[in-house]
Order: sequence, then C-alpha cells, then structure tokens
Amino acid sequence: MHKNYLWQLSIIGLLLFSTLACTLGNTATSTETPATLAAETTPLTPSPEVVVVTVTSPPPPTDTPAPDVSDPGGCTLNARYVADVTVPDDTEFAPGTTFHKVWRVRNSGTCTWEAGLQLLFVSGESLGGPAAVAVPAVAPGANTDIGVDLAAPATPGTYRSTWQLQTAEGVRFGNQIYVQIVVPAAATNTPEPTATGAPTQTPTATSTPATPPTLIPITLIPPTITPLPFITVTPSEVTINFTPSSTGQVDSGGSIHNPSNAGDTSDNLGLQGFLTFDVSSIPDTATITSVKLNFTFWDTLGDPFGGLGCLRAYYQNYGGLDAGDYTPPPVMGSIARFCSEADLSDTTDQTLNSAGVSALQSSLAGNQFQIRLQFNEQETNGNNTADVLRPTLQLEVAYQP
Repeated sequence: MHKNYLWQLSIIGLLLFSTLACTLGNTATSTETPATLAAETTPLTPSPEVVVVTVTSPPPPTDTPAPDVSDPGGCTLNARYVADVTVPDDTEFAPGTTFHKVWRVRNSGTCTWEAGLQLLFVSGESLGGPAAVAVPAVAPGANTDIGVDLAAPATPGTYRSTWQLQTAEGVRFGNQIYVQIVVPAAATNTPEPTATGAPTQTPTATSTPATPPTLIPITLIPPTITPLPFITVTPSEVTINFTPSSTGQVDSGGSIHNPSNAGDTSDNLGLQGFLTFDVSSIPDTATITSVKLNFTFWDTLGDPFGGLGCLRAYYQNYGGLDAGDYTPPPVMGSIARFCSEADLSDTTDQTLNSAGVSALQSSLAGNQFQIRLQFNEQETNGNNTADVLRPTLQLEVAYQP
C-alpha cells in the first residue's frame, strides 16, 4: 500500500515537470517577423495640404459727381455722364474711318440749360472734330443726347478725346466725358511652313579634273563723275491747335471774373478779356511761321462793334491775373484787329501780324502765350447797356521743328 502511494507520487511529479517545461518553452522571447518590422518602420505618406484661396473681385469704378457751379441767378450748374449711346470705349476703327459719337448726359444741377451752351473739346486728341458743338436746352433732372462727328487717326494706337460743357459766358461745369478708340496695326501675312519629306539620297558625284580658264586681259576705264547740285532740305511744317488753359476778365472797377469777355457793362465799366495758352508741346528750337486766333464760337450782348469800335488783341505776359492788368484805351501795338462780327471768321483778320508771331516765338521758353482782348476806341459808350462780345477761341500755330 505504501509503495503504491510512492509510485503514484513519482508519476505526478513527472507530469508536473513536463508541464513546467512546456510552459517555460512557450514564454520564451519571440522573434518578430520581417513583415511585422517592415510594417512598423515604413514611413507614413503625409496627406496633401489643401489651400483655399478666396479671390475678391475689385469694385467697379465709380463715376464721381462733379462739384456744383454757382450761377449768378442763384441756381447751380452741373452735369453728369449717363451712358455711351454709340462707340463704346476701345472700339476699333480702321485708319481714317469717320464715326458719330453720342453721349447721354443728365442736367444734375438746378439751372435750366439755355441757348448758347456748348460741349467743348478740352484735352487729348481732337480726332478731327470741331472745337465745340451746340447743346439743346434741358430742364433740371432731364437727360439729353449730345453727338459729335469724329475720325480715326492714320497712325495705329489708342486715342482719347475729352470734352466738357461750357456756358455762353465761358464757365465750364459738370463731369468731363470722353471717347476712347483703338486704331489697330495692319495685319501681316505669315507664310505657312513647308513640309519636309524624307531626306533624298544624293548620289556621289564623280570628280573630273577642271580645265584651267583662259585669262583675258581687261583694261579698266574710270567713270566720269558729274557732281550733283547742292540740295537744301526744308523741315516739314507742323500745325497744331491750342484751347486756352485759363481765361479771365477784368473790368475798369477792378473786379475779376472767369470768362474772357470784352466790351462794357451796364454800369458803364470797361471790360477786357485775358487768355493763357499752354504751348509747351512746341519745341523751344522750333521756328514759328504763322499764328491765327480762331473764333470757334461767339455771341454778343448789345452792340459792341457799333458802340465801342474795333476789337483788338494784344500780347501781354501778365502771369497771374489781377486788377492791375486792366489797360485803359487808347493802346498801341495790337497783334490782331476785328472791326465787325464778319471779321471774326475772316482768315486774313484772324492771322496775327509779325509782332504777334515774334511774341509767340519769344514765349516758347516760358511754355505759355498770353493775350488781352479789348475794344480800343472807347472804354464805354455810357449808355447804361451792356455791349459785350463773348467768344470761344483757339490758337492755331504753324511751325517748323
């Protein structure tokens, strides 16, 4: 009985030893497979960064209203651009093409636009148009269409012509309006490329010895040279028109106003007009050949030519206008004279005399030419009635560069 018990304990111990050995074998440190290591050491590919860009369109240009201009009657003058009825900006025209530009504008003031109002060319390219066109009467708040006939220049490029409204008294007001056109360059024909086929096999030429040429003696006879006559090349003449860069008027009482009117007032005061022309575009070395005062528009109050005599133009480098620039008649040394309204449109009377040409020549270095308009026979006729000439002028200059 005791032996059996010992034998059973031996068997149980052997089983426990075997179990312990298996357990120790299973808990040994395991070796990681290459696949596992590769999976853990492979770098992660970063996700692409998404950048959101917000594009904000610039605000459309605004049409800034022009300031009101006070009228002596107590109302205000103003005008605002409404639309291009014809010829939108950057319309293309072939060289020399004529076209009719029409703007729509609004009377944005409180004054009614009356007869004598005009649309005046003020800057840029004149495009072959007139200096001014008449504008119909328009009530405050109403629109009107204003048209002008123009022509595209002969040279390719982009051209802008700017205009502004002006009263019969020479007061400008309202938005400046413009037309901008493009004259494209002539298209050039580009030859089509010629297709080239497969290279042609050129047979090898057989070399044959060349026969030496026979030398023939030649006697050279020098030609007779006849000298050409001396030719003088005269530079081409350039003609350019200028609108006044500033205007003004002074009466014998010392008051200064904006228009360049001449005559007398209902208070029997003499009235003289002053104009400044910017001639900086003419080279200082140019030679002036002729100068004209073109009266592109005018009207009158009373009878200035019948009551005061002849209108005369004088060169006067007055600088900034002040009351001391008024010159009582009689005065000598005029550069042009007009004794009737018909003379204002006469080419001969519009042409300045030699003293006027010399005066403009000497003014080139200072870049401005200034003149005074006055009736020289009488300062006033004393009839308590305004006798006034209200002109719009251009200075036409011909010169050789």
